[in-house]
Amino acid sequence: NRTIISIQQDARKDRVLLRTISGTVEIPEKIHWNDTYIKDDDGVVVVGENALGQISFDLNKTPHVLSAGETGSGKSVILRAMLWQLLKKGCRAYMIDFKGGVEFGKAYEKFGQVITEKEAALEFLTMLTEENKKRLDLFRELEVKNLKEYNQKTKSNLCRVAVVIDELAELLDKTGVSK
Repeated sequence: NRTIISIQQDARKDRVLLRTISGTVEIPEKIHWNDTYIKDDDGVVVVGENALGQISFDLNKTPHVLSAGETGSGKSVILRAMLWQLLKKGCRAYMIDFKGGVEFGKAYEKFGQVITEKEAALEFLTMLTEENKKRLDLFRELEVKNLKEYNQKTKSNLCRVAVVIDELAELLDKTGVSK
């Protein structure tokens, strides 16, 4: 009664390694958020659980994340969970919500800027592009690859900037796309 998680060829060619867990392991359908899920590691964000434990990623290695799926699949829930963790770690947050602030409404305005109009989003993204260029120039000058290395090397606290966009397709150029 085992569930196979992975099958690998061993260094010795006469063996195969099976990674398994008990066949009775069950993951709850819903996991209620608790701030104890927040990792102390800079840039590490928890996005869920599987049979082996928490699923997370490190923004120092993976600085861009796309959450996609059909309506009602939990994309906005994951975005809010990631955003909350980043806010608790001192991140500066911007939320672009073309549904007029339905996903990121008034409650989020105390944590960061909520942008609901395309023109304002374009203006903001232009400013953010300049900020990104400045930061990359700083990183190049000090020969570091990411924010964590920069802060360690300079003993400063240049904060992470999170941009959460609900309905990214609203920003994309759809001309030339076939039906």
